[in-house]
Amino acid sequence: MDSPKYSVIIITRNRANILPKVLESLLKQNYENEKYEIIVVDNNSDDDTNLIVERFKREYPNKMHYVFEPEIGMSKARNMGAAVARGEILVFIDDDAIASPNWLDDYSLLYEMFPDIVAGGGKIKLAFQSCRPKWLSDELLVALGYLNISDKETILSFPEHPFGGNFSVKREKFMKVGGFIKDLRNSNEEKALFYKLHVNKYKVGYSPKVLVYHQIPTSKLRKLFFIKRGVKQGIGNIKYILIFNPTEIPRFKDELNQLLFDGLIIIRNILFCREKYSFAQIYYLCIRFGELLGIMMRRLAKNEYRSYSHTDEAS
Repeated sequence: MDSPKYSVIIITRNRANILPKVLESLLKQNYENEKYEIIVVDNNSDDDTNLIVERFKREYPNKMHYVFEPEIGMSKARNMGAAVARGEILVFIDDDAIASPNWLDDYSLLYEMFPDIVAGGGKIKLAFQSCRPKWLSDELLVALGYLNISDKETILSFPEHPFGGNFSVKREKFMKVGGFIKDLRNSNEEKALFYKLHVNKYKVGYSPKVLVYHQIPTSKLRKLFFIKRGVKQGIGNIKYILIFNPTEIPRFKDELNQLLFDGLIIIRNILFCREKYSFAQIYYLCIRFGELLGIMMRRLAKNEYRSYSHTDEAS
C-alpha cells in the first residue's frame, strides 16, 4: 500500500465507552479509502481500549493502527502518533468528537484553495449530552472546545489558531518545528505549536466546512469543572510565556493586586449595583488566580524550554 495522504491521529485514555463513535465517523468518510489511515494512541489506559481498537483492526487491518504510549500526557502521545504516521498530513481529532462525513474531503479542498498553507483547521460544534445550564453563557463555550473563527475559508493570523480537537499540519513541518512541547495544558500546547509555525512564517488556513462535533458530558456542565479548568488554564498561560518570552512574566505583586481588584469589582457590582451575576466573571478570576500560581511556580520550569523561542531551532 502506498503512503496515505492523511494520517488521522486520536489520543485516548480510559474512554473505551465512547471511542467507537469517533472511529465509526472516521471509517464512514466520503473520501477515498486508501488515502488515509487511522492511528489510535492509547495513553496508558487500564480499560478495554485495546480490545476496542483490535475489534476495528480485524475489520480494517490496513487502515486501523494501535500504538501504546505509557507516559501520560497529551503532547507526548501526539508526538508518538506523529512519529509512526505515514501520511503527508497529520490530522488530529479528539476521542470524544465525531467527524462530519465530508471532513477529510473538506480538508483536501482547504489545502487546494490555499496551496501555500502548512496547517489548517475547522469549526468545532458542541453536542451537549444533557441540558445546557442557564449560567453557561456563550463566552464560556470556548472552554469546552467550541470554535467558529470565520464563516468562510481564510488564512489565520496568529494568535488565532485552530483548536486541538480539529486541526491538521504537514508532517514534515510538524517535525521541523519539534512537534508539541510537553507539560503545557488547556490548549496552550496547540498555541505553542502554532506559535512555532508562525515564527517560521508558515501559513495556517481555516474552513468552517471542516467540521467536527465535540460531545459534552454532564460532568463538564458543572461549575466546579470550569473553576478547575480556569486555574489550570492560568498556570498553562504562565508556562507558555516562560517558554517563549520569559521577560514578559508579570510581577507577583502586580498580578495579586489585579486579582484582588477584579474580585472587589465583582463583589461591588453584585452587592451595590445589583448587576446580574455572571459565572463567566468567576471563570476569568480563576484563570488569573492560576496565573498567580504559575508565577509562584515559575522557578520550577525547565530552563531548556526557552530554546523553543528561536526560529527553526528544532530543524
